[in-house]
Amino acid sequence: MSTQEIYQGLTNEEVEISRSENGSNKSDIEDQGSFWPAFKEVVSEPLFLILVCAALVYFFLGESTEGIIMLIALSIVSGLSIFQENRSRNAVDALKKSVRPLPK
Repeated sequence: MSTQEIYQGLTNEEVEISRSENGSNKSDIEDQGSFWPAFKEVVSEPLFLILVCAALVYFFLGESTEGIIMLIALSIVSGLSIFQENRSRNAVDALKKSVRPLPK
């Protein structure tokens, strides 16, 4: 087996078949910055919105201590979620930078 046979690669027909079956060889993850996309994702979650509404109901009913505790807990959980999302994005970016195409 010669070196040329090893690096020959797929034919155009094989590439088209592979793309139709598996999709393009591109990442769907977009580089959107760091804080704001993660923040938007966290605060648009339905459960987050329901819990904010519940905290507002506590304030409306005069139970401000429970409302404050709920808002503090939501802030802590949201902060941790945003932090973890940023770490994940940084890991994906590092992987993107480390991947290099093979020489022909």
